[in-house]
Amino acid sequence: MSTSTSDEGPCFDGSEWRLKEFEECWFDESDISGDTTFDEIAKFLLDSFPSQVELDFPSLRTENRCLLKNKGYVGHIQLPSGHAIRLLPKVELDNVFEMMEYAYDLGDFDLEGVYDSDTVEGFYDRIANILAQNIVQRRRRGLYRAYVQREEKSQTLRGRIDFGKTLQKPWDPKAHIKYSEMTADNEENQILLYTLSKISSSTNLCREETLQLARRGIRSMRGGITYNEFQPRACIGRQYNRLNRDYKRMHALCRLILDNSGASYEVGDAMMVPFNVEMDMLYQKYVANWLRENLPERFEINRGGDKEETVTLAEFAGRNLQYRIDIVLYDRDTGEPVCVIDAKYKDDERPGTGDISQMVGYAKAVGVDETFLMYPSGFDDSLDIQLDDVHVKNAIYSLTGDLDENGQLFLESLADELGIPELAG
Repeated sequence: MSTSTSDEGPCFDGSEWRLKEFEECWFDESDISGDTTFDEIAKFLLDSFPSQVELDFPSLRTENRCLLKNKGYVGHIQLPSGHAIRLLPKVELDNVFEMMEYAYDLGDFDLEGVYDSDTVEGFYDRIANILAQNIVQRRRRGLYRAYVQREEKSQTLRGRIDFGKTLQKPWDPKAHIKYSEMTADNEENQILLYTLSKISSSTNLCREETLQLARRGIRSMRGGITYNEFQPRACIGRQYNRLNRDYKRMHALCRLILDNSGASYEVGDAMMVPFNVEMDMLYQKYVANWLRENLPERFEINRGGDKEETVTLAEFAGRNLQYRIDIVLYDRDTGEPVCVIDAKYKDDERPGTGDISQMVGYAKAVGVDETFLMYPSGFDDSLDIQLDDVHVKNAIYSLTGDLDENGQLFLESLADELGIPELAG
């Protein structure tokens, strides 16, 4: 078997590929066990996972060898042939889990045992189990009820009549009415049901205990809660009160699962749900949330809230031309922006000309002089470029070792570069 190897051994054993972030795995087609051809595997990957895995076919150029490469994801892909691809991080797996805890605001949960997982599938199973347990327990106590706006045609008058729509058909004895109804069939519960349906299809990721728990939750909600599909962003920015404050935590878990789960597909008689974490997006979310929780009181980031800072440049052809900036640091005392930080987590961890131009544009749009390209590791030489009045430097928030200590080192370095000692706390 002539597969490429790493410090951890061969990247392919005939049935499973182990692809570390951004690393290549070269192998002979004859290494693939069974009757499956590389063409069959490649077609499935190109159709379903083009963002996660890069591939190359045997040719004279590749010396008749096949290539699979991890494009920066951590997760697991079960192939219809029975083979599997394990996407491995280049940092400690425990640190990936800790990053997800910060990125998805899971601090309110008791995650004991979750970090004991030695695979992404184990992590997913434990998170899914915690969510399913919480939903089943809440169902026993009673699901949250809220007023929902309804519209229908009826001869029984309730709420108010929409005369505009009713008069369109004056011969119809039924009026078009609008009314409010107190019901458990609201978006808060529909998000829970949709996420449970994702978990119940995750036979490749979850233990039977977790699958049964999810299915029990689905059965308990069936008939009373409408099944609707949701994007992960539906889980954030919602309003909570004393009657549904526990939903904030459950929706945080829903967001983690939906944000990293792909469309389900069949392998034999079983349904599979891929769970693959895009590391560059996780790095950005993690650093932003870590700073939000650990910055000294005098400072804050991204006044727009949870997401990136959005700066509108102009309106053109009916559309807003905008910059979406990872992190803008503000001084609360002055109300002014201090610097711009852009998280870079990629294969080639060296700044390019495009990165520099991007930072200059960000600085001009926000109105600052100092900008930082932030990487999880350093390079031999420090970046220090001055263009007009804009300073572009590199900064490091390492993902190796203790993440909180690395965060403090990052703040100390930033405070030194900006000449603001108070930033270090």
